[in-house]
Amino acid sequence: MRTSKHLQGAHDQKSHGSWAAYGAERQTALQQRAGEIAAAQGFGEDEPREIPDMLADGDEDGIRATVEAIYGGFSHGEFSTEVTISQEHLDFSSGRGTGNWAVKGRVLDSQGQEVGIFERVLRSDGTAYHSLFELNDDRVQGTVFGTAFTRHVENGYIVTGMDQITLYAALSQGAYVWARMGFDFYHDGDRAAAADMVEWVVNQGQYDDPDGAAADLVERVRNGEAPTAYEFSQVGRRSGQDPKTDPWLGYDAMRSLGGWKAVKDLSPVAADYRRNAGIEKANKVNVAVAKAFEDWIMYCEKTYRDFNPERPTMQQLDDEFRIYAERLVGL
Repeated sequence: MRTSKHLQGAHDQKSHGSWAAYGAERQTALQQRAGEIAAAQGFGEDEPREIPDMLADGDEDGIRATVEAIYGGFSHGEFSTEVTISQEHLDFSSGRGTGNWAVKGRVLDSQGQEVGIFERVLRSDGTAYHSLFELNDDRVQGTVFGTAFTRHVENGYIVTGMDQITLYAALSQGAYVWARMGFDFYHDGDRAAAADMVEWVVNQGQYDDPDGAAADLVERVRNGEAPTAYEFSQVGRRSGQDPKTDPWLGYDAMRSLGGWKAVKDLSPVAADYRRNAGIEKANKVNVAVAKAFEDWIMYCEKTYRDFNPERPTMQQLDDEFRIYAERLVGL
């Protein structure tokens, strides 16, 4: 699996809170997405081809089909998505192709009216840059559409070779929301700024820190550790708290922080998915080979039971079985 240069650095050691545990339900969802995307690509394969490979091969039709399967036609409640632009990404200054892929799309209500927009760049190194995601209607802002769409897209990335997402967590709400969604600080300087902000909010006296969780978070940063943005966003939160009616320390601190560059590493989940998919495929192959061997034995017995001058030799039968088995293993 491809690993971007950034993932080879310090960030590959970080734990991303919301990615910690995935059970059978997530695996099933990934398998379903893989089947959907593979079918949309139209290559006649069980597993989808990976986006970086198609970019390297210049397979524009395959990329367009994949982009449509990942972003287009998603619906949740009364809202849905459509892709409006899917083309090679162009360098702004020269107008030349960059080898990456640009995607733009809209979020629509049930009447076909635009209530949101999104823009992304899929890079040949297996990373995706989410440059814009705006939900500009109160009806959709008050739902979980954004979370559902993000998870839907991430599942698509995981099964098509995209290992990482970066974005700029801008504006007050976005600075908190993307942390809650499992994105982490790309720059350690933003982590240090978050620690300073938590300390400042506590000193304002609006929130108490009775269990010392906020102080501990700040101290960990000062000692060179790397608590995640998710940890910062949740510090001081009690069970059942709603940020709209009952905000907490971490919520206000992240919103006050302003914009920060965010990263989400998909590779651990992708590795789990591919390992499990590989085991499942191997099991299917083992069953098929065992059945083929059983058929071969029965064929041998019948051939040598029924005298036939043109019967194959045992060596010919053995060679025939090997060819058949190799074809099965290659599925």
